[in-house]
Amino acid sequence: MAAAKADDLDFAQFVAKLKGKTGIDLLQYKEDQMRRRLATFRDRRGCRTFGELFEGMLRDAELYEEFLDRMTINVSEFYRNAKRWEALEKKIIPDLAASRGKLRCWSAACSTGDEPYTLSIVLSGLLKRHEYELLATDIDKTAIKRAREGLYGPSSVREVPKPVLSRHFKLTGETYAISDEIKRSVTFKQHNLLADPYEQGFDLIVCRNVLIYFTDAAKENVFKNFAKSLNKGGYLFIGGDRTGLPAGTLRARDDGRLFFIARRKDRSGGEGKERGAMAAIRVLVVDDSIFMRKLIKRLLEEDPELSVPGVATNGAEAVRMTQELVPDVVTMDVEMPGMNGLDAVSAIMRSRPVPIVMLSSQTQEGAAATIDALRRGAVDFVGKPSGSTSFDLYKVRTELVAKVKAASKTRKTALKLPSAAVNPAPRGAAAGAVREDAPGFRSFGQIVAIGTSTGGPRALDAVLTALPPDFRCPVLVVQHMPPRFTKSLAERLNAICEVRVSEAEDGESLRGGRVYIAPGDKHLTIAEKGGAYVVKLTEEPLRSGHRPSVDVLFESVARLSRLKRHYVIMTGMGQDGAKGMLLAKELGAASTIAESQETCVVYGMPRSAVELGCVEHIVPLGRIADKIVQVTGKD
Repeated sequence: MAAAKADDLDFAQFVAKLKGKTGIDLLQYKEDQMRRRLATFRDRRGCRTFGELFEGMLRDAELYEEFLDRMTINVSEFYRNAKRWEALEKKIIPDLAASRGKLRCWSAACSTGDEPYTLSIVLSGLLKRHEYELLATDIDKTAIKRAREGLYGPSSVREVPKPVLSRHFKLTGETYAISDEIKRSVTFKQHNLLADPYEQGFDLIVCRNVLIYFTDAAKENVFKNFAKSLNKGGYLFIGGDRTGLPAGTLRARDDGRLFFIARRKDRSGGEGKERGAMAAIRVLVVDDSIFMRKLIKRLLEEDPELSVPGVATNGAEAVRMTQELVPDVVTMDVEMPGMNGLDAVSAIMRSRPVPIVMLSSQTQEGAAATIDALRRGAVDFVGKPSGSTSFDLYKVRTELVAKVKAASKTRKTALKLPSAAVNPAPRGAAAGAVREDAPGFRSFGQIVAIGTSTGGPRALDAVLTALPPDFRCPVLVVQHMPPRFTKSLAERLNAICEVRVSEAEDGESLRGGRVYIAPGDKHLTIAEKGGAYVVKLTEEPLRSGHRPSVDVLFESVARLSRLKRHYVIMTGMGQDGAKGMLLAKELGAASTIAESQETCVVYGMPRSAVELGCVEHIVPLGRIADKIVQVTGKD
């Protein structure tokens, strides 16, 4: 058991170091398959641990290139699954060529070039050279080098039709060389499907080598990026695994099970009607500006999974229409005549709770109002780029659509809190001046780290307001939020808690009995310095799509071996914090706590941690503070 845990930790540290050094995230590949491949590679290279392998790769560029070659799935051949290529040749490409001037094609994860050269051969038989262009990409430089050389063994060309083989290949001994004409038609570039930006404007994308090795979450992101990269009516040609294909972005052809057509809403409404009929998420838009109502409605309905059955001009109308239309999600403006957005949130949560996404100004005043709305029951928010009437709202369209979809998955039973939780008595206000001057406890032997996301502000209210004034441990918090909003969150919590709450500042020393909120767009880590524990804020790359990241915080705290370390993960979408909690558990966490499903607004982050087997206590929200006090005991 101990040896297995040591092996797991060795691999987890290797994954983290590799991502930090190269940007390659092995967590997005299916772990069992990838780990087996790399363990075999490690053993053959004479390394006892993954840590030793990593150090060797730092010293030896050739070893690193060999590692990339082993990591990537370089299994391909010309005309693999010939019937699929026949469908491409007889139906797909002619359809595309009939409606376009010049075809742009992309062979993604092209391996050693078998696939893009096959595609070029097919294209060259149907079109003139100037009528198409072909990009081929792969993460592996070695594979790209071999592709550019264009030399292949007999097994690679066994499915190539004889006329094609004689026309486009030259045989020397047992080596088949692709013709210069075909080689010149393909542009090869290095590209990481899981991390790099995607080019756009393609009519055909072929990707058949790697998708089955990605996790479902990684595949879904790749499919979404492919859908964005395709022109309207463009085709995606994949292998047999279509798990993770997002609903609505692509649709299958009747005559080719593994061909998918990109779907884009056009101005004629032809395809828009089809999408509207299929939309599953109904959104009520609330804004007093007629321009903003129309713009938000249009931005939402450009997505095939969303529809807007109605719009409201103020809070009172929103409350009424929520009852009448029973939407899945409401988008809510803050400042409106009559009943404003804040009061409307409270009224909706009392009468018929429904997930609400606030659209708010990014000013400090707008941030404070947003925090208030989240405490009243809104599940998330999107900052308007340029004030209450944002003509450039399209800049945050992706964020708006993503958060509306995420909100639709929230647990309705967890939306409504007791009235006391909406406007709790400012327990810390009377002692506010004292707490501002109080430095906290200089000496402490334990530390608490908390991570949360969607639904987090109300969860933090419930937990932090229940901590007693003599609580002696420092508490570090990551709440997924942008700058300004985290400052407002800290100020609001400081006004109602008996412990002091502030936004963490780079370089400050931790004090017991204080709560430190990670600033937006900064990772929160802790370093030991001169016998003290010091806040270190960084702008290192996003982790799990976030900065600040719960994983980064948990991993940092896990290395403070002289302290007893306690970890709490609460409501939130996604998996951030789960891997960090697993590492913390392996490095000797004193306790690990997860919010139970029945009180989570979104049971995503806690579920991921529970499924990894690293959670010791599963506790409903109302009992988390008591559990923290219990496990920390006396310092």
